[in-house]
Amino acid sequence: MKILLISTNREMLPMPVAPIGVAYLGGTLRANGYTVAILDLCFEKNSEAAVCSHIQSFNPDIIGLSLRNLDNSTAFGSKSYIVELKKLTAVIKDASLAITIIGGSGFSSSPQPLLEYLDLPYGIVGEGEQALLEFVQQIEAGGSVKAIPGLIYNLDGRIKRNPGASYIDLDELPTPAWDLINYKRYMRRGGYGAIQTKRGCGFNCIYCSYPVIEGSRYRLRSPQLVVDEIEQLHRQHGINYFFFVDSVFSFPEAHARMICEELIKRNLNISWEAMTNPCGINEDLVRVMKQSGCIGVEVGIDTAAQTMLDNLGKSFTQSDIRTATELYQRFKIPFSIYLLIGGPGETEATINETVEFLDTISQPNQLLMNFGIRIYADTPLAKLAQQAGIIANETELLKPKVYLSDKLSNETFPLLDEYCRTRLHWSNATDWNSPLSGMMMHLAQRLQLRPFWKRSKLLGVARKLKITGITSKLYKLGQQET
Repeated sequence: MKILLISTNREMLPMPVAPIGVAYLGGTLRANGYTVAILDLCFEKNSEAAVCSHIQSFNPDIIGLSLRNLDNSTAFGSKSYIVELKKLTAVIKDASLAITIIGGSGFSSSPQPLLEYLDLPYGIVGEGEQALLEFVQQIEAGGSVKAIPGLIYNLDGRIKRNPGASYIDLDELPTPAWDLINYKRYMRRGGYGAIQTKRGCGFNCIYCSYPVIEGSRYRLRSPQLVVDEIEQLHRQHGINYFFFVDSVFSFPEAHARMICEELIKRNLNISWEAMTNPCGINEDLVRVMKQSGCIGVEVGIDTAAQTMLDNLGKSFTQSDIRTATELYQRFKIPFSIYLLIGGPGETEATINETVEFLDTISQPNQLLMNFGIRIYADTPLAKLAQQAGIIANETELLKPKVYLSDKLSNETFPLLDEYCRTRLHWSNATDWNSPLSGMMMHLAQRLQLRPFWKRSKLLGVARKLKITGITSKLYKLGQQET
């Protein structure tokens, strides 16, 4: 039996991200004797033609679609990916009689409305390795798939959803099918080797879908196996730049430290970045992060006003933020800070408190400020949004819906814009959606400048000088090239 796995992600900025999900699925299927091909649409100029070509040449029995994101999760310049996906599924139906099933984190965040919208027969909610394997085995044996844990399916026009299975032991997963991914192209375009060290999340951020999709407790991979995978990608595929794609790499601190120590022990000539938050950041951890090749961290704090830290369910304080930023600066690790402005209870006073506090700490290379918080189903924020009348029910969340405190409005945005314009290393979502920013990110990709945000002050300088006309033309040319 032949299975074609299609990664539908086509987002190229700020950097192209190799599809780790389909690589894990492919590895599991191959380890169980199935023939697998992966079609990665990231670099395809014509997705529909590429799908038709692969279906014709490979002639799959089953087609698996992977959807990473529903949209770009921003209030300004919002862009949904599902209309393009619907066109793609229509092409698949016309081109093949193969059974089609969909999964991925984007699908799992809104499974029922998405299955209905795409008019597909099957989907997998949550982790897909074991569920997809059981699905393929049942199809091959001519059995029933309708008892598979995590499966959602269309039965005579009604959507049925099975309870999820117990979570996977990550150390028992086969090696991902990295050889089926064109990693050289990703690296040429400023991409990285994607490494997952854990699944699940033990934090309680009210907007986050990680606990919904992966579980509310951490499942940690063996540090030795994590570094085995890094070493394999480095030696067999020539990758020397990695990104830990966990929601938070640095916590639990002991696990992150053991991974760093294992990297140091093996003396691999690699560099890496990760997402972190201030929890658990201490001198010993930051020291081994630096020694093991860390060249940048992205720090998600969302706010620095204590009221808003509490309202968003954060597990750290202003003191933790100050400690983390001081340590990153002391050990010369570039860092970027991310804010989410507009959550429940946000006011101009809490915004001012955030800004005033951030002006007193060790300054990041970049601070990116987003206005409004994307709402995902089954999260505490979704319930608050329903109570506030922002959404009528969670089926609306297939399309981008943003929570914005009723104490704020779009009139608040000029205030945020002013904060960014008076601080060269601060920027907002409209800055990063501009042609100027697009051109600079494409340039950073081509020159493999890492981290791509390390020199974000240049964006601030160009913004102040109002260099827009020529950059818009150059950006359009760059897009045509890609």
